[in-house]
Amino acid sequence: MTEETSNEFVCVLPFLNSDPMFARGVEIGVLWKNLCELKNLPLCGYYHTENEDQILLMCSRLNIKTTLGDIAEGGWRWIDFT
Repeated sequence: MTEETSNEFVCVLPFLNSDPMFARGVEIGVLWKNLCELKNLPLCGYYHTENEDQILLMCSRLNIKTTLGDIAEGGWRWIDFT
């Protein structure tokens, strides 16, 4: 990061689609891979509330317990997976 961009984050490979819903889909895909393939539990992190229903459904089907934290600024929620 240079001094000029120290307050900005830039993707190394930017998305081809700037629609936020595309990014939400990527978030779900990465989480699915971590929960199914890696079985790397416990897992935790911030996930966007727009994906919350899908996340809870995935975890229900995979028999993974979730603990939801408070919603942070911007619609992000901390979720623990065990």
